[in-house]
Amino acid sequence: MEKSNTLVGEEEEQDPTVHLWLMYFASQHFYFLRNFERAFTFIEKAIEHTPTVVDLYVLKAKIYKRAGDKQRACALYEEARKLDLADRYLNALSSRYKIRID
Repeated sequence: MEKSNTLVGEEEEQDPTVHLWLMYFASQHFYFLRNFERAFTFIEKAIEHTPTVVDLYVLKAKIYKRAGDKQRACALYEEARKLDLADRYLNALSSRYKIRID
């Protein structure tokens, strides 16, 4: 998908967002398997591809939290919150993580 922007077995070129969401779901898959290195690899590629998608930062924060780095998770939730200041859910998450790390 990275080289030709097509899915395996197809010749039709895909929308670039297909690649983004494939990386997101691959990262989420490895997150649930607790393979944090692979999860970080895919989420970093996704953020590099489209750095303005809030969901990517939220997933990366979840990965850091589960990996044990609450400080970095808090910073990522704050970064996600700043991308969409009107989202009350992100405001609440960011506040919750700030409380967790004092």
